[in-house]
Parts: sequence; structure tokens; C-alpha cells
Amino acid sequence: MFGGRENVKWDLYTVVIFINWLANFILIAAGAVAVIYLILGGYSYMTSMGNPEAATKGKSMILWSIAGLLLILGAWVIINFVLKALNVPETVTTPSNYNP
Repeated sequence: MFGGRENVKWDLYTVVIFINWLANFILIAAGAVAVIYLILGGYSYMTSMGNPEAATKGKSMILWSIAGLLLILGAWVIINFVLKALNVPETVTTPSNYNP
């Protein structure tokens, strides 16, 4: 299942590492979507050509994408704080390179 290992021992440490890997994957995907939304908002604002509705829509997209990026950053900080409190080493990022 994880990197060709068929018999992964599902102890608490492995579950924590898997949750860390999954959270990082979700945060990276969400960050990519927020950046794309930021670019689209900037494009919408730049091409509004004086149309106040389109300019407002572009500004709103930019504002909410920045808010999303800040929320993602906050989630990443909280996850890493909890992992440091649980003494999970930084070198173990995926369950496949955890060898008990």
C-alpha cells in the first residue's frame, strides 16, 4: 500500500505519520487552488476595463484567495506544532520511509 510495503504495522506512530502526509498533501493542493484563484482574480480585475462590477468581483477573488492562503498557512503551523509536541521527527515524511 505505501511504497510497495504490503505489511505495514499500523501502530499509533504510523497513523500519525500517515495523517501528517495526508494533511501536507491536502494543504499543498489547497494552496495551489488558492494561488490559481488569486491569479484569476488579478486577471479579472485587470480586464474589468472600468466595469465596476467586474472590478469588484476581481477584488473579492483576490481578497478571499489571500484569506484562504492565510488559513492554509495557519493550518500548517498548527499541524507542525502538534507534530513537534508529539516528537515526530521531521525526516519521516511518508509512511514508506518509516522503519520501526
